[in-house]
Amino acid sequence: DDVLAREFELRRTVPFEDDSLALVLPCRTDWKWVPLVSDTKGHHNRMVSLARAEAPGEPEVAVEVKYILLHREVRLEDWVDYFFGVQGMAACAGQLGEYESRTVLDTVVEYRAEDGRPFVGRLAFFKNADRIWLTAGTAPREKYERWAREFGVAAVGAGPRQPRAG
Repeated sequence: DDVLAREFELRRTVPFEDDSLALVLPCRTDWKWVPLVSDTKGHHNRMVSLARAEAPGEPEVAVEVKYILLHREVRLEDWVDYFFGVQGMAACAGQLGEYESRTVLDTVVEYRAEDGRPFVGRLAFFKNADRIWLTAGTAPREKYERWAREFGVAAVGAGPRQPRAG
């Protein structure tokens, strides 16, 4: 707990000034918060980036929060299997858990970046109303173990939050 309090912070944001997307992302205090590039909110059939933080000097090591709007009811596990297939990801491990009073499918995956380099990611998925949320901590394979703790904190602690009043 002392290490978490000293080295991590809860970063709060309201992407696109939309209260329904308000979220918190726990990450290390020295990680760089990357601003959203464009408002892709509302685009159908693709993940919408809501927040991203990068390790100092290592932009390929990052934690992100994204969501996708569902157009019909789907089981979380079925959607995640579909997502992995489309993205070319192979699940190495996974389990359902209860974090922050919600059911989360917490997984470790391997995949190849666009340039062909092998990456490992810790991806946590959960449903909230008509959205599936994804918290992803990713790094090149050779750097994953170095950052696994940070990815774990993000996986269990990130999620939607009501923005503070005032």
